Amino acid sequence: MSAPPGASDAATTDVATGGCVPGGVADLSTPPEDLASYCVIDLVDGRIVPKPGVLAYSLNTPLFSDHAIKERTVWVPEGGKATSTDGEAYDFPVGSIITKSFGFADDLRKATPRMRWIETRVMAKTATGWKMNAYTWNDAQTRGRSTWPAASTRSRSSTRAARRSRRSTSCRARTSARSATSGARAS
Repeated sequence: MSAPPGASDAATTDVATGGCVPGGVADLSTPPEDLASYCVIDLVDGRIVPKPGVLAYSLNTPLFSDHAIKERTVWVPEGGKATSTDGEAYDFPVGSIITKSFGFADDLRKATPRMRWIETRVMAKTATGWKMNAYTWNDAQTRGRSTWPAASTRSRSSTRAARRSRRSTSCRARTSARSATSGARAS
């Protein structure tokens, strides 16, 4: 696969951006082992900071996740844009990268609590669809490493199918257990 628009075959570097620019991953279909390879976010003084050209955003209806703080970013290759035909879902150009980072504050009563980042999830748009990976932050909060073995190339459709399969199997197991239990009571 060729590099996405805005990327080169080797890691792209730029002095103004601290050595890398977003979209520097030559082949988004194989997620890198290291989160920093995407060149979209940094962790600075406990804060997720988007690289230049990367947009931080928030949802107008945030979801609750056990008091986790979430930081989201999106990057679209130069000259590209996300479009929407139905007013709800967006179609992003190949090479786009979306992140969502999860962390916990030491004390939510503080104006600026100390954060402990746990995981950053990445979705990268390829010619064949979205490729996803999760990265776990190390204890020193300096590096995010791939959570999935060998930088899995899970796609949105395969992840959905796996989830449906697990739910279906789980449902069948519960139904079988209930049937066995109710049969035992009837005797």
